[in-house]
Order: sequence, then structure tokens, then C-alpha cells
Amino acid sequence: MGDAEKQQVVDDGSVVKEELQRKSNQRRASAASLGEQDRRVQEDKMATAREELVRKSNQTLVSKQVDEEQARIASEQQAAVVREQLQRGASQRRASLQADAEQARRVAEAKVHDEQLKTERSNNQEKARRASTIEQQRRIDEMQKVLDDSKRDRRRSSTTAKMGAEEEKLARMIEAKKDEIIAVKERKLAQIRADLALEEERARRLMEDKKFQVAEDLERSVNQVKATIMSDMEQQRQIMENEKSDVVDKMDRQKSEASAKIAADLEQARRIAEQAKHDMHEKEDQIHSANLARNAVDAEQKRRVSTVEHHEAAATANRDLQKQYSVKLADAEKTRRISEANSASSRNLGRGASFKAGAGGVSVQDNEDDEDGHEESHKDVEKRVAAQQDAALKSTEEQHRRAEEHATATLTTESERRKSTLDVKHAVDAEQSERMHASKLDEMVHSIDRDVSTGMVEIMSKEEGVRRALEAKEHDLTVKATQRSSITQVTLEVEEERARRMREEEYHEKEERARRMRE
Repeated sequence: MGDAEKQQVVDDGSVVKEELQRKSNQRRASAASLGEQDRRVQEDKMATAREELVRKSNQTLVSKQVDEEQARIASEQQAAVVREQLQRGASQRRASLQADAEQARRVAEAKVHDEQLKTERSNNQEKARRASTIEQQRRIDEMQKVLDDSKRDRRRSSTTAKMGAEEEKLARMIEAKKDEIIAVKERKLAQIRADLALEEERARRLMEDKKFQVAEDLERSVNQVKATIMSDMEQQRQIMENEKSDVVDKMDRQKSEASAKIAADLEQARRIAEQAKHDMHEKEDQIHSANLARNAVDAEQKRRVSTVEHHEAAATANRDLQKQYSVKLADAEKTRRISEANSASSRNLGRGASFKAGAGGVSVQDNEDDEDGHEESHKDVEKRVAAQQDAALKSTEEQHRRAEEHATATLTTESERRKSTLDVKHAVDAEQSERMHASKLDEMVHSIDRDVSTGMVEIMSKEEGVRRALEAKEHDLTVKATQRSSITQVTLEVEEERARRMREEEYHEKEERARRMRE
């Protein structure tokens, strides 16, 4: 390996090192920008979740207010309908009472008319009997006049005795006729008195029956009116109870819906918070993964740099070993040349003594031994140089391995320290976020509970107002029914007084007629 190639390797290593450092810086900057962007996205999500919670709570409050306003309007409309129904029922009952009173008045008038017709018929019969009695009296008077005339004529005649007998006979006949007429008149008068007594008793019974019937009719009408009023009041009470139960059910349903909606909103907020927390943890995991990847890249860069440095050190060591090897080779070559020169000189010296038999063989053998020793020393030098190169390479590799292990341990410790710091920070942030979210949710729940309590108080006050209005209406209806009953009772008493007066007038008229007939 030449010096140019080694320098090229060193330059390539420095270029690769600079490129890796630049990429590492870019990755760090992108990871920092990514973390900042994730933080902003997380803050935007939390702000959006808070705005969504506020908007949903406002919508819940607005819908609750709208429902309360609708319930109030519905209760007012229902109260107006109930008021109109009560007024219509009162008008109908008033009309029915007036119709019943008119019908009772007509029945009483019809009965009075019947009594008047009966009285008129009895009066006509009495007049007819009186006319017949007067006619009989007139005939009797005419007969008496005829008898008187005949008596006067008989007095004027000569037959006085006969006339006296006839007059006596006629007088007896007249007396008998008078007695008979008087008896007939007495019988007729007794009959008339009995008829008058019967008529009076009949009229009294009729008036009592009429009174009882009118009283029963009025009592039945009053009972019917009372029953109608009570049924209407019971119906209105049931209607109001149904309305009250409907309102209570509606409020319970609205409260349940609001609670369910609040629970759903809280659940959604919790899910949003959990999702945000999960996203934050995912982002943290991504950041941690990015940090691990960046640390791995840094470790890889450091490993490559250390490898390049190792190669540079190995190249330097090789250059040093090559220099040492070349120096040693030069020394060995110099030694070899010196030894060759020595051997040549010794050979030259040996040629001069070659004629000596024993010494010549020994010199040649010594020269060969010297050459073998030089070759062995040269090989030993090469082995020592190779062993030194291997030892230097091994020590350099061991140093680089230890440096890589130290750098890896340092990076791992730093990564774990950063991870533990990030975990602690994220745990603290998550705890603070959960506490803030829990406090906000508690505030929302307390606010919703206050609104629900206020709505229930308003509903109870409205129910109390409706109950009082119904009680006032019921009291008014009872007072009106009592007044109508009093008016009906007064009307009945007036009718009874009128019937009594008519009965007394009729009785006085009959007494007057009887007195006149007796006269």
C-alpha cells in the first residue's frame, strides 16, 4: 500500500466523518423541529378539546334554557286551556242550571194552569148548580105567586071553604115543597162543602206534591250540578296531576338526558384527553426512537470515525513498520554484504592455503556455515518484524475496541439518562394535565348541578303557582255552586210562597162563594 493510497484513505475517512457529522446535525435539528412541532400540535389539540368542551357545555346550557322556556310556555298554554275549559264548563253548567230553572218554572206554571183550569171547571160547575138552584127557586116563586093569585081568586069566590081547604092543602104542599127545597139546598150545600173540602184537600195535596216534586227536582238538579262540578273538579285535578306528572317526567327525562349528555361529553373529553395522552406518548416514543436512532447513527458515525482512525493508525503503524523493516533490511543487506566481503576475503585467503590438505576442507566448511547463519538471522529478523507488526495491530485494535465500548457505554448512559429525564418530565406534564382536566371537569359538573338545581327550584315554584291557581279556581267554582244553590233555594221558596198565596186566594174565593150560596 502506497503513501498516496493511504493519504486517499485518510482523506476519504475525513470526508465521510464530516458528512456523517453534518447528517447528524441535520437529524438533530429535524428531531428538535419535530419535537417542537409535536408540542405545538399537542397544544393545539388540547386547546381544541378545551374549546369543544366549552362549546358543548354552552350548547347544553342553551338547550336546557330552551327546554325550560318551552316547558314554561307549555305550562302557560296548558293553564290557559284549563282556564278556558273551566270557564266553558262553568258557562255550560250555568246554562244548564238556567235551563233547569226555566223548565221547573214552566212545570210549575203548567201545574198552576192545570189547577186554574180545574178551579175554573169547578167554578163553572158551581155556577151551573147555582143557576139551576136559582131557576128552581124562580119556578117555586112563580108557583107560589100562582098559588097566591089563585088564593086571592079563591077568596073572591064564594066557595071559601073549598078554597080554604085547597089553600091549606096548597100551603102544606108549599111548606113540604119548601122543606124539600131547603133539604135539597142543605144537601147541595153539604155536597158543595164536601166538594170544597175535597177540592181544598186535593189542591193542598197537589201543592204539597208539587212542592215535593219541585223540591225533589231542584234537589236532583242541585245534586246533578254538584256531581257535575265535583266530576269536573276531579277531572281537572286529574288533568293537573297528569300534567304535573308529565312535567315531572319531562324534567326527569331532561335531567337524565342532560346527565347522559354530560356523561357523554365527559367520556368524550376523557377519550380526547386519553387520545392526546396516547398521541403524546406516541410522540415521545417516536422522539425516543428518533433519539435512539440518532444515538445509533452517532455511534455508527463514531464507529466509522474510529474505524477510519484505526485504519489511519494501522496505516501509520504499517508505515512505521515498513520503515523499520526497510531499515532492518538495509542493515541486514549491509551485514550480508559485509559478511559476503568477509567471506570473499576469507575465500581469497583460503585459496592461498588450498594446498594444505587438512586446512583447506575445514575453511570451505566454515564459509558454508557462515552463509547459513546469515540466512537464518535474516529470517529471524523478518519474523520479529512480523510479530511486532501483529502485536502493534492487536494493541491498536484492542485500544479501538475499548474506545468503541467506552463510547457505546457513554452513549447508552446518556440515552438512558435522557430517557429517564423525558419520562419524568412527561409524567409530571401528564399529571398536571390530568389534574387540570379533572379540575375543569369538576367545575363543569358543579356548574351543571347548580343549573339543574336552579331549574328544579323554578319548576317547583311553577308547580306551586299552578296548584294555587287551581285551588283558587276550585274555590271560585265551589262559591259559585253555593251561590247557585242558594239562588235555586230562594227561587223554590218564592214559588212555594206564590203557590201558597194562590191556594189561600182560591180557598177564600171558595169560602166567599159558599157564603154567598148559603146567603
